[in-house]
Amino acid sequence: MTKLPKPILDAGVLNTPGVKKRVAAWPRRWRTISFLNRNLPRHGLARRLFEWCVFQRPWARWHRFAYVPEYRDVFFEYILTFFYRYPVTAGDTIVQIGASNGEETARFSKAVGAGGRVIAIEPAPDNVSQLIARFPQDGSGNVTVVPKAAAKSGGQLRFFLGQPKEGRLADIPGDNLTYEWWGVEDHLNAERYRGEVLVEADTPVSILESAEVGPIDFVLVETNGTELEVVEALKPLLPKIKRVGARGHVSRDGVPTHQAIEAFLSAQGMTTFVTDEGMVLASHNIAD
Repeated sequence: MTKLPKPILDAGVLNTPGVKKRVAAWPRRWRTISFLNRNLPRHGLARRLFEWCVFQRPWARWHRFAYVPEYRDVFFEYILTFFYRYPVTAGDTIVQIGASNGEETARFSKAVGAGGRVIAIEPAPDNVSQLIARFPQDGSGNVTVVPKAAAKSGGQLRFFLGQPKEGRLADIPGDNLTYEWWGVEDHLNAERYRGEVLVEADTPVSILESAEVGPIDFVLVETNGTELEVVEALKPLLPKIKRVGARGHVSRDGVPTHQAIEAFLSAQGMTTFVTDEGMVLASHNIAD
């Protein structure tokens, strides 16, 4: 994995008129990228050149701004374009499995607009409270909060409590759960957590049927270790899902889960790509 050079983390180095100007240009660039993504042919040299220019070269160059407080909000407004390799656009239907406290849910909501929809699935009680406070469930917004864990079966499951983005289901295959972030190894083993609760679980099929969701533009799976099981449970829905993103950064007893996630999605006929951070991106060859 690429380590961040120290000068990039120094806000003083980046706090120059030239850099500020480039960061301020993000909204205009995003609109241009969205237009080209919608109108270029799905195959051929022009598409391959576009994807290299947009989704590979800039990400390696620009993701560093995510770690500078002054630019974080501006950057993440448009990270959807680069990190997931396509621009989320107005009218999209997004399913977020593992919505945490709603930070990224808010960006999805803004990107899809009034004509789009976001289904935010999250089991951790504290996170659910924050989601509902942020996105009232009175029909006035475009976010539907589902206070459940997505799993292979329904019922109650044990859930380890941690920070807003660190909680996870307790029963995950493997004795040692680890992940690497910018070259530093950390773990998700039981002693990391401050306690556990029982949470309601259901299958993605049941959850999305109850929410009356039709065709889906993007499903994002970030569940801190159970991404493989969730992706496998999505199988009946995959024909109507254009794109899937599953964070396979967790290793079970030394084996990265992104390997099994990619193999499974490839076997379902999807085109896959794995980022340097273990995010598996898969898509059908469907016109936008």
